Amino acid sequence: MALTVEAFRRYGAFNAEEQDDDLQALLDAAAETFALAGVAARQHSALYDLGVKMLALRYHDYPAAIGDPAAELPLGVQSMIHQLRNAAPEEASL
Repeated sequence: MALTVEAFRRYGAFNAEEQDDDLQALLDAAAETFALAGVAARQHSALYDLGVKMLALRYHDYPAAIGDPAAELPLGVQSMIHQLRNAAPEEASL
């Protein structure tokens, strides 16, 4: 599974009016949130891809949540961050 705008578009069931640049910005913000939480980007992790898409969808649906430390993460995202942060480096699992 790849973390692409097309995959995010399917995940979020977005209509054609949603611009790819806007969706990419949401994915980038979510991936940066994971990075700031200590989770390096992973190329072969369904858990990482799902977590980033879940968080990006949250940012789409609730834009005020971006950058607000008091905003709650979607159910499961915080757990995914903890699991990925404590997992072995991606290279070790290949």
